[in-house]
Amino acid sequence: MSETAADPNQCLALVADSDDTVRERIKSMLMQIGYRVREAADGLKALEAFSDACPQLVLLDASLPKMDGYAVCENLRRHPQGARVPILLMIDPDDPQSLKKGYEAGATNFEIKPIQLEILGYRVRYRAHANATRETARIVEVAEIQRSAHLGSWRWELQHNRVEWSSLGRQIFGLPEHTIETTHEGFLIHVHPGDRAHVCETHIEALKSKQAFAVEYRIIRPDGVQRVIREQAEVILNPVSGRAMVLRATIQDVTELRQAQERIRYLAFYDSLTGLLNRQAFQQELQRSLYFADRHDGMIGVLFVDLDNFKRINDTLGHAMGDALLKVVADRLQRNVRKFDFLARSQNDAQEDRGRVARLGGDEFVLMLTDMESIEVAATVAERLLNLLNQPVQVGEYEVAVTPSIGISIYPHDGQDVDHLLRNADMAMYQAKETGKNTYRFYNESMNARALQRLDLEHKLRQALENDELSLYYQPQVDLSTGALVGVEALLRWHNPSLGWVAPEDFIPLAEETGLIVPIGNWVLQLACRQKKIWETQYSKPLRLAVNLGGLQLRQSDLASFIERLLEETGLRASDLELELTEQSLMANAEDNLDILSRLSGMGVSLSVDDFGTGYSSLRYLKRFRLNKLKIDQSFIKKVPYSADNAAITSTIITLAHTLGLKVIAEGVETDAQQSFLRSHGCDEAQGYLYGQPMTTDDFTAFLLRHEENRPDAAEPQDARTPKAASASITRSGRTP
Repeated sequence: MSETAADPNQCLALVADSDDTVRERIKSMLMQIGYRVREAADGLKALEAFSDACPQLVLLDASLPKMDGYAVCENLRRHPQGARVPILLMIDPDDPQSLKKGYEAGATNFEIKPIQLEILGYRVRYRAHANATRETARIVEVAEIQRSAHLGSWRWELQHNRVEWSSLGRQIFGLPEHTIETTHEGFLIHVHPGDRAHVCETHIEALKSKQAFAVEYRIIRPDGVQRVIREQAEVILNPVSGRAMVLRATIQDVTELRQAQERIRYLAFYDSLTGLLNRQAFQQELQRSLYFADRHDGMIGVLFVDLDNFKRINDTLGHAMGDALLKVVADRLQRNVRKFDFLARSQNDAQEDRGRVARLGGDEFVLMLTDMESIEVAATVAERLLNLLNQPVQVGEYEVAVTPSIGISIYPHDGQDVDHLLRNADMAMYQAKETGKNTYRFYNESMNARALQRLDLEHKLRQALENDELSLYYQPQVDLSTGALVGVEALLRWHNPSLGWVAPEDFIPLAEETGLIVPIGNWVLQLACRQKKIWETQYSKPLRLAVNLGGLQLRQSDLASFIERLLEETGLRASDLELELTEQSLMANAEDNLDILSRLSGMGVSLSVDDFGTGYSSLRYLKRFRLNKLKIDQSFIKKVPYSADNAAITSTIITLAHTLGLKVIAEGVETDAQQSFLRSHGCDEAQGYLYGQPMTTDDFTAFLLRHEENRPDAAEPQDARTPKAASASITRSGRTP
């Protein structure tokens, strides 16, 4: 094969004939009338030449070797660039079937051998003119169709990585008029960065599968305007090799269409006045949440909120003012919904924005709380909603006061489906109105009692510090290898005049939830450190003081400074203080906790993981937290050594801790068998009733006097005033040592 060197703007003709002399004569004639010429000596080379160069005219000998002219003609007509190319078939006059076979193969016209070059020249000129006229008309017609449909196009020729643009395609992408072609990489530059990888993968996958496709993506035009494009494309294959040769795409700017569709969707699912979800959308959200709650044994709260006496505002100030008031209420709910929802989540839940608020119509709103840990959470949210909505609202020149009535239903207790939950919450809301308005009611009366009890407990807990109702008890910790007393843990207790002893598992979670754990926890640290210094001064006893730290305490920005000042005020060594943190509080804000724990560790304060094994720690973080000790939860110790599972878990935790360079302390040790098991498996320390129950300050002082280093089983004072059920650390678990 060869191609004549000529002006590249001239039309290209392909001459396929096995006779070198014939090819040379035809080539000379074609060059005289202005063609460039490419030659082929057999059928296969003719197909290769056409795929490579896409000529505008083909002259074929019907009797080509390797693949005859008829077969070549059929393949050219199947080629994406060969459908409209003029093909002149040179046939033998002695073959009566040649004309029929040529027409069936797709030949445009015929030349009878031997070829008369003068006549062939006239036919070529005529055919070129006629074909150019038809092609011009076709291009104009296609362009007009595309223009009326706002359709542009581009084609990616793979062999040379060349992307060619139509005029309207350039306009859609905002490309300059002189842009005729780019590379595929140049095309992708205009695709929005967020969609670029997807578009590229779609193109590549189409070339692999050789299938047509449609895709939508955003583009950023050179002027910075963002548009949405719908692209429909097909893959054009090489008829000989079957390989992908061209990706041809039609593009349409669908920005306005998508905006209209989004507007329709918005109107279908959102309240036009407030922008909140409407009833239909909220029901769908609730249905999805019920599905997940059912799979994971979750609890969902539905709070039905109705504004009291809203009709009076409409009647007095007019509907425009009423609408303005509804917007303010909706805005308050929307801005605070995630704060409410946070109350309903466990601390290690990383998902966001799952509590949703909607306007059902008129002055009725509804709020959904997901993943509630307890029913009391809904009461807390309702109480805060009352405070939030009771604040005066400025509507125009008027200051308006509104109050809400709130009804609460709980899944799965008050309904198994959307309709029942909404209906029961609505009924509970009317009960709230009947009992005086500006309040809330649970659908189930027993829940009302629990909620009231919880609010009463919260009220009393807020006064506990001021009324001197809180106290510290102390429980000894021993070295398992020597039996020596090595530490003491400070444990919080609450005795209320009307309630008596309140179990830690009842008030510690409430303190965490309400934020009271911060002032209470700081008080515990101050009192315990001062008492530790007194014992150290009086008895020169080298004891380590362990104090539990709540999750909210850990998130205080000034925690390290507070502890540093406390150590300086009390004269206590940092190495004598051990802070116990639960796995849950550690992992809730793991990255943020790294900084504060590093500061505490750098001061010399020991750090311990309390109740280890009950949470979901990451070994990666355990290594980074600069911890000193793991405390095995008593739930594992309780059945040791008789439970094979508990024994295996306990021994594994000990091995894991030692591998990480941490000491291990077991809590809840009550029997000699438990002690022997722990000692044989290398546990470092232990605490529990075997060594001493939690004691008052005076009783622990007496215990120190009686304690002998070589007798870990020394007599233990009993305090009849404190029931065993009240013995628990200041942690959310509310465990009983």
